[in-house]
Amino acid sequence: MILTLETIKEMLGRLRIDELNELQRAALEAGQQDGDLILLAATGSGKTLGFLLPVLARMENGVAGTQALIVVPSRELAIQIEQVVKTMGTGLKVTCCYGGHLRETEENNLIEAPALIIGTPGRLADHLRRGNIHTGGIKTLVLDEFDKSLELGFEEEMSYIIGTLRALEKRILTSATAAAEIPPFVGLQDEQTLNFLTGEPANIERVCNAFGIQYWAEEGLITHSLQTAVIDRDGRLAATVEGKDFTPAQLGDLVGAVLDR
Repeated sequence: MILTLETIKEMLGRLRIDELNELQRAALEAGQQDGDLILLAATGSGKTLGFLLPVLARMENGVAGTQALIVVPSRELAIQIEQVVKTMGTGLKVTCCYGGHLRETEENNLIEAPALIIGTPGRLADHLRRGNIHTGGIKTLVLDEFDKSLELGFEEEMSYIIGTLRALEKRILTSATAAAEIPPFVGLQDEQTLNFLTGEPANIERVCNAFGIQYWAEEGLITHSLQTAVIDRDGRLAATVEGKDFTPAQLGDLVGAVLDR
């Protein structure tokens, strides 16, 4: 799809983001060049949007069949990315596939091939073996947090998935660590690396680590007991989504206490 400045502005508005950050601007530019892309950035840095924009720029509205595939290590991350894409209002059909979700439901969603599929390695490999996903038109592949997928033991599934993508033209890999080793089966070609790792944990990670909060969402969604809050990439409280475990003021004090350390 054609991403004009106006189109991007409208998408950012739907996401309640004022402007692209440095990482996202660099990723969008690099993603539209020849060769593959490795994006190194911490959790909470905005890398989800950083890889989504170049993926969308390579897709076409009105074209039948699946055009892009995003492989992630967890169902939580898959769901979150799907929500971001839908909120952006791209007009493209997107389907999420992950373990713990009814396979029959996913199979029904795959009958009319979605333009973009997001999923975990095991479930995606299963659909491919069953013939539920047709890869002939998939030209763009994202391995988001690829090192975590490898750590979880999905190397065989990832190798199988990539081996089915005969028309692949662009690979985008993301990781929160520069030390991650990329297996040969990924097939990187003329890759460019964008390293936005500072050596310091992102603010969201500092908050979670200090208070024992389990976090899972790329853009800063954290969960603690019944409370879900959104903290922006600068560590500031953005919104309270549900629950009453903490008040917004209390969460703001919590974040401030960590950032002052």
